[in-house]
Amino acid sequence: MTWADCKILVNSRINGICFTGDIVTGSIVLEFKEEQRIKAITFKVLGTSKARWSRSSPTMPFIRIYSEKVKLFYVNINVFHQIIGQKVLPGTVNYPFHFSLPPDLPSSFRDSIASVYYRIVIQNTLSYKMKQKKVFPLRIISTVNITHIKDYNVPSYFEINKKFKNTNDFSLIVRTYKVFAPLQRIPFQVLITNESKVTITKINIYLIQKLHYSIYSGYYETEKKICKAAYKNISLNATRETCNFIIDIPQVLPSTINFVKPMINISYVFKVIAYFRWHLPVYMDVPVVIGTTPVHHLEF
Repeated sequence: MTWADCKILVNSRINGICFTGDIVTGSIVLEFKEEQRIKAITFKVLGTSKARWSRSSPTMPFIRIYSEKVKLFYVNINVFHQIIGQKVLPGTVNYPFHFSLPPDLPSSFRDSIASVYYRIVIQNTLSYKMKQKKVFPLRIISTVNITHIKDYNVPSYFEINKKFKNTNDFSLIVRTYKVFAPLQRIPFQVLITNESKVTITKINIYLIQKLHYSIYSGYYETEKKICKAAYKNISLNATRETCNFIIDIPQVLPSTINFVKPMINISYVFKVIAYFRWHLPVYMDVPVVIGTTPVHHLEF
């Protein structure tokens, strides 16, 4: 005999998301249609990280596969101790549960290269080779709170310079914040020094997510653009000009910090690019940290 329905309800702070360091609470709702004896039901919480990619090789077999799978988290809780080996009557029964999430778990993640995934697995043993299973995915975010560092709530300066042939120097000074959280609005101030009056067509600022995958046999790196701001109303004859930007940070995963050799390392930069009419663009990367707690920034 089996349950007719199994529902897993997890209490969470934000939209079904659980945060590392929290105590996760919830309940399992089992519905039985007939009276039956329960042999064994298990409640497990599992976390797994895995990565896989391939590269060409100069020797046979000409394609080398890099792959690894690691168990991150395992909890086995005796939630159903009251009914194991006992008879249950038809009806609906609620079984509460709770467990702690360690502070050093990586965030849930998935792309074409790697994934980090967590799930609750409830399994009912029916006979020697027959089992009934219910799997409930958990979304876990690694808590990154660095609001206590005072230097991070003030703006920082970053400078880029370029020499043009037979002209004076060109420079950009970028003023912005280095630490923030998703859904925060981040201002930029770009100070242009253009003594030679080289024509600047536009200035773009991108938030770039950098991904570094590392396993025992190798590593792989990639990056992707998250969001963008552009400034095109640049004066043609001004030797000095100030440009103001705003970027609304979307809901993204926090930076990977305080982890020892993570399989998936997530970091961020603001890439600032200045484009010219007759010259190659100049650019610089401004390293930033994205946390899970909003930072109270001081005004420019």
